[in-house]
Amino acid sequence: MRIFLTLFLVLPFLSHAQPMVSKGEKEIMAFEVAIENAVANGDIDFLEKAYAKNFVFTHGSGDAQNKEQWLNDVKKASEEGTYISRVVNSQNVTLGNGIAIIKGKTTVTRKNKNPFWIQYTRIYKKDSNDWQLLSHLTTNHNYTD
Repeated sequence: MRIFLTLFLVLPFLSHAQPMVSKGEKEIMAFEVAIENAVANGDIDFLEKAYAKNFVFTHGSGDAQNKEQWLNDVKKASEEGTYISRVVNSQNVTLGNGIAIIKGKTTVTRKNKNPFWIQYTRIYKKDSNDWQLLSHLTTNHNYTD
């Protein structure tokens, strides 16, 4: 009876326990946060290295930009002081042999405009010791302007 009572009281708390996150998952999650910070701060040098040569950013509208086009938009936003912050709210990582897929959500706060969020799928590759972002696909958003 004691065992049953103990399980009855403990099991509900265990169901809310956080899943174990591997070292590799922590690494790619931190890299994604660093990319969002770099976009918000206009750190083009960091982003040049973080994005793969053939990087593609696909917006919620379906419009796609290559690396050069996206970096030009980031640079313009930085010069205009558009972004206040880009905060990663959630990340679900699938990690394979040199590939990571993240389904996530980021909240974007901008100067003189309403904040919005985007949900996305991103694909990363790891060459030797460095991760690079290959593709961003916005899958859902509440962007209205």
